[in-house]
Amino acid sequence: MTGRQTNDRSGFVRNGILKTEALLALVVLIAAINFASTLIHRINRLWMDAQGHQFAISELSNHMDGLTRLSPKQAETALESIAVSEACEETLPDAKLSGELLEDDLGTRVILKLSWSGRKFGEPLELSGWLAGREKSEANQ
Repeated sequence: MTGRQTNDRSGFVRNGILKTEALLALVVLIAAINFASTLIHRINRLWMDAQGHQFAISELSNHMDGLTRLSPKQAETALESIAVSEACEETLPDAKLSGELLEDDLGTRVILKLSWSGRKFGEPLELSGWLAGREKSEANQ
């Protein structure tokens, strides 16, 4: 008798189980790779959004720094011609910058708003500051 024709079929059964285990391991591996690639894509997108948000904050901060040193009249004139920098135009698609002046209890408030087309949330990023002119005039009185 040859080894294949024996009544002991445990060798054949074990061989079938190994193939099933290998197939199952392959299915699990493919599912894990699919999940990991989706997760990596989402993390990359989140990272890019965070970088854009950080750049927008820097852009608003730079404009606010210059505006808060002006008098109310000069700030109003500057807000009429305010525009995003060239670096911002390259980094944030369709970036739009706007600003307004408001009078409140603390003085003249400057509100800058920056929006761009790749932004996830509908409302623009907003930064507020106050003009320094009122503190000087109150100190002189």
